[in-house]
Amino acid sequence: MSFGCFHVQALSCRIEAQKWQHNQLKAVDLWISRTVPMVSNPQRRHESRRPVPASIRERNDRVLQHIGLAHLAATRQHKRGPECFEDLIQESSLGLIKGIEQFDPNRGGKPSSYLMSRATGQMLHYRRDRARCIRIPWRLRDLFVAGEKLQRQREHAGQPRLSEGDLAQALNVRIQRWQEAVKAHH
Repeated sequence: MSFGCFHVQALSCRIEAQKWQHNQLKAVDLWISRTVPMVSNPQRRHESRRPVPASIRERNDRVLQHIGLAHLAATRQHKRGPECFEDLIQESSLGLIKGIEQFDPNRGGKPSSYLMSRATGQMLHYRRDRARCIRIPWRLRDLFVAGEKLQRQREHAGQPRLSEGDLAQALNVRIQRWQEAVKAHH
């Protein structure tokens, strides 16, 4: 009999803890939505009319409240690589959704810190796994830039462009090395 009473009491405590966690998330989201409005009311109305379950609707509302973080992370990463900005926004939004689903306010961190790291991490995984960019070794890149700079200087001085052999000799490298640098950039 006492075990059953204990079970009911534990269940009651668990329900109260879930309510408290839900209220904490709502309070944090309310504070963020009042301090940094990123989504217009028409967008919120459109989202509220979609026929989705309540849990998904709440998640989507939190995503819309924090969507500015995804744009900020995409803007920062766009400066660091050749990927399309829209692809980066899509990946950072995906990271934001995963972060909102896995955020635990009991761990004591700010939601924005956690969500920003998830959005950035998702973009870095995208770059590592699916980006079409091939990393060119810095020595080849610098060699190519030096060769192009030398050719531009000659053109501005009214001199003819150097052949590959003469350019390699002017840069003090073998012709095969110069051809590797050109091939890597084209």
